[in-house]
Amino acid sequence: MGCPPSRVASNTDYTCHLSPHIDSFSVAILRAAHRVPVALARESRHVVLCTVCRAHFHISILSRCVHMSFYIAMLFTRNFAYLGMLACARKRYLFASLIFSLAAVFRSNGVMLALYVPWSLLIDPLLRSSTLPRPSVVFCACIHALIPLLPSFFHQLNAYRIFCVAIVTTDAKRPPWCDHLIPSIYTHVQRAYWQVGFLSYWTPAQLPNIALALPLLVPLLFYNLSHISSLLRGKSGGLRPSTTTAHAVHAIVFGITLLTHAHTQIALRVLPSLPSTYWAAATLLVERPRWGKAYVVWAVLWGIASVVLWTSFLPPA
Repeated sequence: MGCPPSRVASNTDYTCHLSPHIDSFSVAILRAAHRVPVALARESRHVVLCTVCRAHFHISILSRCVHMSFYIAMLFTRNFAYLGMLACARKRYLFASLIFSLAAVFRSNGVMLALYVPWSLLIDPLLRSSTLPRPSVVFCACIHALIPLLPSFFHQLNAYRIFCVAIVTTDAKRPPWCDHLIPSIYTHVQRAYWQVGFLSYWTPAQLPNIALALPLLVPLLFYNLSHISSLLRGKSGGLRPSTTTAHAVHAIVFGITLLTHAHTQIALRVLPSLPSTYWAAATLLVERPRWGKAYVVWAVLWGIASVVLWTSFLPPA
């Protein structure tokens, strides 16, 4: 993708001219890349902008052509998550929190979206100016963080009422999880019926399923860990702008959880709902084109195969 010098003007907003179908979450990367290197020479600035233009081109293609294997619950979760992230970026924090709570209604991993508003209100200003937030801002951030947790809380409360409160303590039918310090039916079901626990899925029989998810997990974790590393070394910018650090933290926590505390192959279903998945792939295409092309080939082939496998209830569904 070319980027002739004549188009690089200091007063141009590149988020408005690159594509008629611009991905809302590429906006943060494009704006950051346009604004961060203001002290660079014109030629260096041109290189940065051209690199980001190429990355956005790849994001636009990837977000429409790969990872087609969505099902209805994930589709709702992804759409609500993206809408909430966009609202958060526009500082519409209450609307963002309400939308995140809708995402959490459809899938339990939606509770991780509670990170974004507190990050915008507390962590991001601290990283930018090293100033502590006012108590009123901290209180507001806590309220916004609680809203996406409410669907899960009410689900747990309802289960406790049905299975624990309605049954006397001495009754043999009373589930053991009712007496846990944090009585969670979700944790109980995951452990009892799905054998979910720390590294419990890492058995020889499950290695093929784990291997299936690695082409998605490895680029995602590598990109976001390098993002955090660049931030800590004071070198954030370009394709790893500080404005998307919350996404990097979310992706790292989610990716490590899928590796260590879940049936790892579900990463093939849930990770395509993260913007970081496409940013990682686009960055791979820009920085390591050979590996990036291999990734796209895998993603397209897997997207086609997964439609057949999952609609037929075949592994690794």
